[in-house]
Formats: sequence, structure tokens, C-alpha cells
Amino acid sequence: MAEILIRPAHAADADSVARLIAANAGFHGKPEMAKLTPGSVRRDGFGAEPLFWAYLAENHTEPVGIAQFYFIYRGWTGSRAIYVSDLFVEEAARGQGIGRRLMAAVARRAKEAGCGGLSLGVRNDNPARHFYERLGMSVYADSVSCRLEGEALARLAAEID
Repeated sequence: MAEILIRPAHAADADSVARLIAANAGFHGKPEMAKLTPGSVRRDGFGAEPLFWAYLAENHTEPVGIAQFYFIYRGWTGSRAIYVSDLFVEEAARGQGIGRRLMAAVARRAKEAGCGGLSLGVRNDNPARHFYERLGMSVYADSVSCRLEGEALARLAAEID
């Protein structure tokens, strides 16, 4: 097994971050959803007020995995948390514990930041669901993700004076 380094992503990694997230969208059968660019990654992840953070898994100097996340606030509990928006390991690098190490890095960041936990969304048909359960995550069958985008977002926004 090759030595894998887990490290925070930096602005110079914008190409790799964009590539890995686009690969994740492709893995989920939605390559058209990956609209990010290295420029948007630099702007949104490495500016004065980052909107996300990421850890990269490197095989020598080549990134082969990513955990992208951001901070959220849980209103019911009055506590900070982390939301993992993307976790992806390239197919050739799977089975080496890289996903677990990426999640461990995010968990450590959550603890260091005083967070009460971390969350993520996973589809019912995603085999990674069992991986998350093995990490100790609770999977709630009574929850569903909802999105408001595009024209529907514009219509609702236009309702407010």
C-alpha cells in the first residue's frame, strides 16, 4: 500500500479540488451538476472569508481523494457542527482506508473548533451509507434532502417585498 498523506487543501490545489469534486459528481451519475471551476474554488475556499474547507488525500504528490466541508449551526441544539458536502476517493485508490482517514481529519477539525458533531447527506441507494454507519454515524430513515434551485428559487425570492 502506498503512503497516503492527508493534508489541508490550499489555493494552489484549486485544480485538484475542482477535478475531484467533478469526479464525485460523475460517480453519482450527475456530471452536469459539477459547475465549479478552479477559479470558483480559489474565490470561495481560499479568500478572506472561506465558504468551505477541504482535506486532500495524496498518493506521493498526486491528490486521489477529498473531503470538502463547511461549518453549520444547529438551531435546535444551539451548537456548531460541520457539514461534509463532498467525500470522494478515486476508484484506483479505494480500499486503503483513505475515506476513513479523510473523515477522521474532518472529525478532528470539528472537535478542535468546538463542534458538537458533523453531518452529511447520503442517498438510500449509495453503498457508502454502510461505510458511514461503520464510522458510527446515525442514518435517519425519516429524513429527506430538499433543494430549491434555478427558476423555483427565483420565483420564491420574487415574492418578498
